[in-house]
Amino acid sequence: MGTPPATTAFEQRLERLDVTLFSDTSQTSEADRQSLLRVQAAVRSFRPTYRYGEIGSHLGGSLVPHLLDPACTAIVSIDPRPLSQPDERGHDFDYDDNSTAKMIAALRDSVPEASLAKLLTFDLDARDVPASPQTAGLDLVLIDGEHTDPAAFSDVVSMLPLLAQGAIIAFHDADLVIDAIRNAERMLEHLGRPFRTVLMADRVGAIGIDDGADAVERHLVPHAADREDFIRRARSHIWRSIVEAAIERGDALAPLPASAPHPELDALRARTARLDAELAALRGIEASTTWRATAPLRRIVTALRGR
Repeated sequence: MGTPPATTAFEQRLERLDVTLFSDTSQTSEADRQSLLRVQAAVRSFRPTYRYGEIGSHLGGSLVPHLLDPACTAIVSIDPRPLSQPDERGHDFDYDDNSTAKMIAALRDSVPEASLAKLLTFDLDARDVPASPQTAGLDLVLIDGEHTDPAAFSDVVSMLPLLAQGAIIAFHDADLVIDAIRNAERMLEHLGRPFRTVLMADRVGAIGIDDGADAVERHLVPHAADREDFIRRARSHIWRSIVEAAIERGDALAPLPASAPHPELDALRARTARLDAELAALRGIEASTTWRATAPLRRIVTALRGR
């Protein structure tokens, strides 16, 4: 009987889900990191070595576990490096000084210089990355770019030609792009590709395709969140964030979907209705003859209060 290979120090850290494998620049929660490490272990379960791709690397914090992993032989980082980008929550998010050079400088503080040799970067949208021996055959891809459903789905479509036969597509902030994930499932059904989807704590999702589906079933499903509950909470979070963003901007508020009974949504609907009524009343006052006629008096009162 042969002697099993010795467990490396890295594998020991991966097995115990050591979240310090991520650098401090990673914009992920502790639960996110544990889930992403489970995904990394899952791909290692059916690939002795693997190739990793990532969309939306920013400062590279989520690249670090793969840069340190001796089983990871190549990494493709794709990020068009926007200075601002939209989000399903109704806000645009700014990324000051967003550059690959800044990411590489940050990575040098976290990984040996030799590890960076396996990193290939593209300052492009994923759909513009050319298929080549350097970019294709990816066994694991993390989609963490623009957090809108159209962009996330476009990233999935763009990555399909670059995937190995049998792979896992992971999503950070899966709750924000849950419709993109569901559209990806429908596309895979249409293509006749076997797949398995899992939604995990905190905000991580994964779709295993072909051999990757078996790995997701074995290694990730035991740690899955309830799918319907995850989707319900995701929609509640998005709708609440959209309303709060609209209130903050002073925008006219569109009616919230009436088909989702939820205490938080009911409270938001009531708040929206009150704000709309108060706004209408205020505009009525401002338009009235009395309001215009008393403008000089209001200016005097305001000046006196400022003394």
